[in-house]
Amino acid sequence: IPVITGIGHERDQSLADLAADVAAHTPTAAAAIAVPNLEELQLELAGGLMRLRQAIASQLLDQQELLQSIRRRLQVYGVGKRLNRELQQQVWLQQRLLQSIQNRLLHEQNHQKFLAQTLESLDPKAVLRRGYALVQRENGKVVRRGRSLALGDEVRIQLSEGKLKAVITEIE
Repeated sequence: IPVITGIGHERDQSLADLAADVAAHTPTAAAAIAVPNLEELQLELAGGLMRLRQAIASQLLDQQELLQSIRRRLQVYGVGKRLNRELQQQVWLQQRLLQSIQNRLLHEQNHQKFLAQTLESLDPKAVLRRGYALVQRENGKVVRRGRSLALGDEVRIQLSEGKLKAVITEIE
């Protein structure tokens, strides 16, 4: 499992930064590294769908050529019943192939929606839009517990729209 650190705007390297696979300068930069790019995922999915369509088209062409070959052979032998049976088998195989294609495309579309929702839920800005705030000390370190602050400490508060500075006047 890769380790990514994003401790903050530090001048010195921490031990965690040295042990990490990637050391980002800020928590936001670390999140950007950890979360895959939606556009890249969409391009990858589009490429996969294109290759799937090409493979399906190739399979259909092969099946049509096989059908023509079977028809020619049966015409030479004059076996009408066998031709009908082969034709029915071919139609059935084509229907199964089309159903399989539709199921695969639906699966890929659902997977793409899932990936988009996952990316949206991991976006730090989405968390802020839901009403949460990011509280940091003046040095940029994130405040995780109220008891880590003292009366009179100055903090910066990041909201979904704007930043605030505040002085701690009461701790509960």
